[in-house]
Amino acid sequence: MPPYLAFWSRRTTATVVSAATRSSARSRAAARHRAGYGTLVSLQRANAQDSRLIEKGTWVRRRRDGSSPQFGSTL
Repeated sequence: MPPYLAFWSRRTTATVVSAATRSSARSRAAARHRAGYGTLVSLQRANAQDSRLIEKGTWVRRRRDGSSPQFGSTL
């Protein structure tokens, strides 16, 4: 299942959700919602760089605007 990045209104970085489709990713993200996250703002499919990190089990930090503190680049 491809990874998706779920962006929340009160978090500066995304959480990772694995799902077959965008709608199931939204459902899984909603199920993982925690107090303080705010509302689900958007879902984006993880790019190749992020997917490699996720496969390794490394924490992925991606901002809603596409920038990354890990890579210093945009999508």
